[in-house]
Amino acid sequence: MSENGSVENLIQEKWKDELCPGVNGVLFSDGELILMECVLLMHERGAQVRVRPLARSTLRSALEFNENLWAFITELASYSWAEGNIRLSCGEGSMGSDGYVAAVRISDDRLVWAAFFDCSNPFEEIKVVNGEVVVVSTYGHRWSFPIEHPERVMVQS
Repeated sequence: MSENGSVENLIQEKWKDELCPGVNGVLFSDGELILMECVLLMHERGAQVRVRPLARSTLRSALEFNENLWAFITELASYSWAEGNIRLSCGEGSMGSDGYVAAVRISDDRLVWAAFFDCSNPFEEIKVVNGEVVVVSTYGHRWSFPIEHPERVMVQS
């Protein structure tokens, strides 16, 4: 088995066990990991979240530094987008402020990508709008992920 193949298999095994990397970022099925900055700002009008890409890395590299970076996730909502052969999933992590969003191929039930954020709060609604995955957090924030480039996420508070 190739080195990439073993990472890809590990990702799929962990996904089936309801685990994803507990780091702010987007993990792709080939092991690419885009690290994201996620900042929660509290002010008089309420909470605001800012998110932006920081760097490209790999799951293999992240695991070299922390073998226990996996976080348990729980699905709170899903949406089947037959046109794109994608089942979308969103929910929470094990900490109260964690949230995740994921895309899984309907045809073979394999993870395409998963985004995890430790300051988003759980995501409780999900749908597709104009080719983008749109989720709503328990803060009431609307997050829009382009399906092909989820790292280009935009947040509306």
